[in-house]
Amino acid sequence: RQGQSEGVILMLTVDDVIGRLGVLKQARAPYEPMWRDITDYVLPRRSFWDLDAVPGQKPSQKIYDGAAIDALQTMSDGLQSGVVSAKLRWFRLTMEDGRLQNQPGVADWLEETEDVLYAEFARSNFYEAISELFMDAGSIGTSVMLVEDEIAHRRLLFSTRHIKECYIAESRTGMVDTLYREFYMTNRQAQQTWRKGLSEGRLRAAEREPFGRGKFVHACFPRAERDPGKVDQLNKSFSSVYVDAQFHEGKFIDEGGFDAFPYLC
Repeated sequence: RQGQSEGVILMLTVDDVIGRLGVLKQARAPYEPMWRDITDYVLPRRSFWDLDAVPGQKPSQKIYDGAAIDALQTMSDGLQSGVVSAKLRWFRLTMEDGRLQNQPGVADWLEETEDVLYAEFARSNFYEAISELFMDAGSIGTSVMLVEDEIAHRRLLFSTRHIKECYIAESRTGMVDTLYREFYMTNRQAQQTWRKGLSEGRLRAAEREPFGRGKFVHACFPRAERDPGKVDQLNKSFSSVYVDAQFHEGKFIDEGGFDAFPYLC
């Protein structure tokens, strides 16, 4: 049930996802001691590396000099105020073909489109999430942001993920095009997220302990076989599958896709 074409998995199963997550964990393991040292001394609020840790624990107590913490905060603040400030117009749209830039109406259309994009950023939580991204990039050196559609509120949702959740792989050109994320959410949150697709075991757990936590996996990777002429979720450029790591019963909770890779790494 598993084939391989140009390094991309065909007919992925739940066992494949869990197995390949294990391989990515082994590949990332040599970096983790250095990352732990960095967060202990430079970014203490990210010093929680045990995925099973109970929320609310104290951060690292190893700090004896705050110079590095202050420097990181200064860098992050400088990037946010100088590069992506909510008070500035920090990007412009231009035509790829410069000859079209001066055509009648083109400049007006581009400016109006910019206004729409700025309004979308303002309605979203982008400016809060990008600050955390800068902090991760300036310390750990690898930062990950997930971009989703928050359909209920008709806006974009940005969330900077702790690197402890994320296991990444690059394409042959050096671009991150594969990410497996292992994370926790409460049983109640799982029901709210996936009204269909949860296993009987997870549904029973939700009835007994709605605020108990469960472990889940999100795998996103290039889709090997698809029909570009179709617009349904199973023919998007990137495959997206969710697995209940504890009660999967051999089935995906959700199987869909994205036109563009949803993680900014």
